[in-house]
Amino acid sequence: MHLDAVTASQQMEISNLHSPRELYECDRRVSPATHKSSGNSAAASKAVILNTIQGWKWFAYVPLEAQEWLAGRAILKRYSKGAVVFSAGEPIRHVHGVVSGNFRLFIGTEEGNQIILDDPGAGSWFVHWGSRQDARYKISCACQRDALVVAIAYCDILEFSRRWPEFYRGLYEELNDRARITNAQIELFMLHSISVRLAAYLLRMAHQRSLGNDRGPIFIDMGINQTEVAARIGSTRQRVNYFFNSWKKRGLIESTDSGIFIRDAKGLQVEAKKSGFNLSAYLAA
Repeated sequence: MHLDAVTASQQMEISNLHSPRELYECDRRVSPATHKSSGNSAAASKAVILNTIQGWKWFAYVPLEAQEWLAGRAILKRYSKGAVVFSAGEPIRHVHGVVSGNFRLFIGTEEGNQIILDDPGAGSWFVHWGSRQDARYKISCACQRDALVVAIAYCDILEFSRRWPEFYRGLYEELNDRARITNAQIELFMLHSISVRLAAYLLRMAHQRSLGNDRGPIFIDMGINQTEVAARIGSTRQRVNYFFNSWKKRGLIESTDSGIFIRDAKGLQVEAKKSGFNLSAYLAA
């Protein structure tokens, strides 16, 4: 469940919340209570936090009491585009739920390149955590587009899992979904052409973060350029640009500085299924 129900007034009330540097540790050197607001602002913040928790499958099997307990220990935080959220090797301090904006989860190489693992947007949670108090991040994260997140201290997640072990059922189901996505992506890279990979990538992006309806064009708020798209599908910017131009001439898509309009979703689905790729299963995971 995405946060479409959050009103404009609520968004304004939370607009002056915490910067990325206002982190609180598991030892509570800076308490969540420090960040509490009053009146309508506090109510709006609490509603956004609880909606974000209730909208993600991790928390689907715990009772309302548990969701409210967790919401009471969470804060809202803002990240600016380009901000580093965490780096590989650092102690895990928070788990994040995305209210708005986009992030990049990646592994850095010795050559200074990035292997993109995921780009969570609104409604998603990251990072997958371990059950040890001294767990460390195995990947890095940067903000791709100005973002608002729910931040929950890692120690609170550990305590939450001890109090309500039903939490693990939601984690297990979400990890199964990720495994299906990973298997489909391996298939795409090993067995299918660049055009199939690109079409499948655009359709999955549309499935995750699109704006539009069944009758009109579907807008994908990309937040990345063609070079980054190419990196995600194992291609080059030139090849991505070639297919974008070809599909634009055929009326399948239209690219803009801010994103991509899918004007003919059925036509793009044909491209994604050309070599027998199971697109429906990929989008459903």
